[in-house]
Amino acid sequence: MNFQPGSSITRQGEHASHLFLIEEGLVKVSSATAEGHVSLLAIRTTGDVVGELAAIDGAPRSATVTAVGTVRARAIHRDEFVRLFREQPEVALGLVTAVAGKLRAANRAREDTGGYPLNVRLARTLVELAESYGEPTEHGITIAVPLSQEDLAALNSASMAGLTRSLRHLRERGLIGTSYRRLTVLDLDGLSDLAALPHSDDR
Repeated sequence: MNFQPGSSITRQGEHASHLFLIEEGLVKVSSATAEGHVSLLAIRTTGDVVGELAAIDGAPRSATVTAVGTVRARAIHRDEFVRLFREQPEVALGLVTAVAGKLRAANRAREDTGGYPLNVRLARTLVELAESYGEPTEHGITIAVPLSQEDLAALNSASMAGLTRSLRHLRERGLIGTSYRRLTVLDLDGLSDLAALPHSDDR
């Protein structure tokens, strides 16, 4: 199945019995509160699975998955992956491992929000994005995901004002360069050092 930029692959609250394997492209995973506040939860790309929880337990979908650019994804219905689980246990292990990884990342994000300053949380996010989606250039590593500042703020549970200050701080330290929806990591080692331990001048 092909999805056009901005189209929903899954919708929060819908009842469904299938998951999607992303065969090509990038998607954003987001959720909305009853008051209408939307939070960006994660970025997923080729080889990732989305929508697996609702397909497994039958509960309404907990998040909306939106195509970033053109996305090709394969719908796998519950009957099919139950059969795969029985016939190929390694498939079940792979899915369980993927779910565990997402839960660990979510727990780490909650811990970071409560225990680390925004500069450190943002550095960790940018290191992960650079390592997962970075494209080497002559100036550094360009993060090949069209994220807005609102997206980055949501990923780091930050206000726009706080995010703007943190981006300026990282630019002034020569760690990153920014332009419209384009961010380049200029010093990955330096950014990794900041991500590993909050320094006193970052508080």
